[in-house]
Amino acid sequence: MITLSNIKTFATTARNGLFLAAFSVATVGCATTEAPEPTHYWESSNSATSNAYRNDNSQCADLTKITPTAPMAASTDSFDAYRACMIERGYVLRTY
Repeated sequence: MITLSNIKTFATTARNGLFLAAFSVATVGCATTEAPEPTHYWESSNSATSNAYRNDNSQCADLTKITPTAPMAASTDSFDAYRACMIERGYVLRTY
């Protein structure tokens, strides 16, 4: 049997569900960010293979505590050390 109380309960539940759905969409939309486009790349001055580059990049990142997959701030001491390590291994930092 449909009563006024049942209708009010259904309306409140539906309204809360719609609010929750709208809130979820809004927060997910705000939480997703696109990764910044790269602006520079390393070029080998001694024709290193891609495997050699990955190895050199990984070793320099490990030595300087840089995370290669995270955006790097060029004005930090750790990036300066990373850049020096890559240059020492024969790479030149180029702009796209």
